[in-house]
Amino acid sequence: MLFAFMLFDAPGTAAAMAGSLLVIEFADCDAALAWLDAEPFARAGVYGRSEVMAFRNLWPQKTGFAES
Repeated sequence: MLFAFMLFDAPGTAAAMAGSLLVIEFADCDAALAWLDAEPFARAGVYGRSEVMAFRNLWPQKTGFAES
């Protein structure tokens, strides 16, 4: 996992959690979907919905990112 964090409805507050964001590196979309199918919270129906989206890091510094 590269990083994960909680999302909130109101910027700068922890009053109302809106969801989670996980940024994870996979070989391809099929691998990401297989991981999501096996993820315990997804299997238990904890998440109202899940999305798999592509991500390309264009930020020049790599601080906080796993080395490839």
